[in-house]
Amino acid sequence: MNIMVVSPWFPSPPFGGALIRVYETLRHLSRRHRLTLVAPIAVPRSPEHLAALAPLCETVVPVPVSESGPAVLRRMAAGFVRGMPLIQGLHRNRHMAQQIHRLTSSNAYDVIHIEHSFMAPYLASVSSRSHARTVLSMHNIESLRFRRELLMTP
Repeated sequence: MNIMVVSPWFPSPPFGGALIRVYETLRHLSRRHRLTLVAPIAVPRSPEHLAALAPLCETVVPVPVSESGPAVLRRMAAGFVRGMPLIQGLHRNRHMAQQIHRLTSSNAYDVIHIEHSFMAPYLASVSSRSHARTVLSMHNIESLRFRRELLMTP
């Protein structure tokens, strides 16, 4: 199958729980499927970090995104004005949306795999010509996670 994976973070190097999970998902899927990864890239990665995904992904589309304070505030404010939850506004990137639309317009994907619920709005960017099925990978049960965090606060 031809699978597009949309991740909120570039998973190389794979450090920390979410990045390890995305990396291992790619590694597992790549054994039997052709993968395209679309992910924002905030800091310049070394060629080794980009090359580490070459054995796993047929195509890697790193989308540059600024993590400067003003850029983050602009994304969150734009999301707020549109009525989005803050985390969706934080991860909203028109270049990601454009890349997803471009790729789904010119390639036939069998599956579009979305990492994290807050990335689900990118499905609206999928070309109307695409007949791909979608998979949403939930890393956390957010309500339970937030409840636990609240209980831990003094």
